[in-house]
Amino acid sequence: MLREEDCYMIGTLGKAHGVRGEMLFSFSDDVWQTHGDGFLLCKVEGLLVPFYVEEYRLTGDTRALVKLEGIDSPDEAREMQGDEVYVPYSLKKDCGDETYSWQYFRGFTLRDTEGRVIGRIDKVDDTTANILFCIGDTLIPAAEELIEDIDHENRALTMALPEGLTEI
Repeated sequence: MLREEDCYMIGTLGKAHGVRGEMLFSFSDDVWQTHGDGFLLCKVEGLLVPFYVEEYRLTGDTRALVKLEGIDSPDEAREMQGDEVYVPYSLKKDCGDETYSWQYFRGFTLRDTEGRVIGRIDKVDDTTANILFCIGDTLIPAAEELIEDIDHENRALTMALPEGLTEI
């Protein structure tokens, strides 16, 4: 059984589309298309539930219409509207791609270049142009130029943080 800490969020399900149970899927990482086993994990009532993707059609770079197995009507699709979608970290590791969505780092331990642990990245706020890692009440800018090292196996991120940033 996959636990949420073994996965990262890649998107959300949107409005129902058509009469067969298709729905809009907005995603930030396309690893599910090329390196998945044909399934997505949807957070339903707090649990990650696997759904096999029967078919999908891209409608843009970060959007698709998806038909999930077992979701066969607009009413069933509407019940899933707003559900978060996850994939296992192992999919990203297996694909060998060096491009990661910011959501991938949720659950990583953040350290500064001195080795001090800042904390666990609880959430990634990507609602504005300035993406932030949220560690409790502490907000850290998620900027590629600040990342010094990514330890995928131990799920740790080392960043060169400006002095005093964590005291704000």
